[in-house]
Amino acid sequence: MRLGIEPQLTVISTPERGRIVQYNERGSLNVGSLIALYRCLLVRKDRYESWMAKGTVSALVDVSFWRNYTIVLEFSDSDHEWLGLPVGDGGDAWWKLGSLSRSDTSRAQLALNQQILVDWQAHADPSLVSDRRLPSANLQMMAHLFNEPEGDALPNVDVRAHGAYHCGAKRTTCGIMLATRVVRTIRTGDELVWCYGKYYTRHYEVSTACMAERTADYWDREL
Repeated sequence: MRLGIEPQLTVISTPERGRIVQYNERGSLNVGSLIALYRCLLVRKDRYESWMAKGTVSALVDVSFWRNYTIVLEFSDSDHEWLGLPVGDGGDAWWKLGSLSRSDTSRAQLALNQQILVDWQAHADPSLVSDRRLPSANLQMMAHLFNEPEGDALPNVDVRAHGAYHCGAKRTTCGIMLATRVVRTIRTGDELVWCYGKYYTRHYEVSTACMAERTADYWDREL
């Protein structure tokens, strides 16, 4: 709204499901629509575990906070598992699309320990996302607020990583965008939901669709 853009997605607090993201505009969102971004720190899982072992990142903060937001990513060119964490900015901005410097990584680690999430009200900065395939001006950083479906409901959005291939073959940390696309037609009043993956620790009942084995390659070169 500050940018003069009519919002399409609304964050609502509910007693049953906590915060939800709902589509409240006229008309439908068609399959393939790019609707939100998920700005992440991409870090190789073994590297992240070494940070906790050394105390660089608090293991307690990881268990109590970040595991509620972290997703596991798999790439066809890597034997490692990767973590995508929606880490925000502390005193200084650290994120950029692609490889991170040592100082960038240190600032990201500080934000991890401070439990700072990406501002879901913020819009993507076109100067940071220098890719014409991402219409960044009207996309908010709110994909980490999407819930999982319940019962027999099916997910209506999914995410794919964008930017990991800018990090180089020896990457262990990187700045990426997860692009959220519609996979099932969304109509006015629908909640946006997607499956977090088989590694996510749940303390609630989730849709049977989200419990199926998932082997998809999350590295999307072609948005």
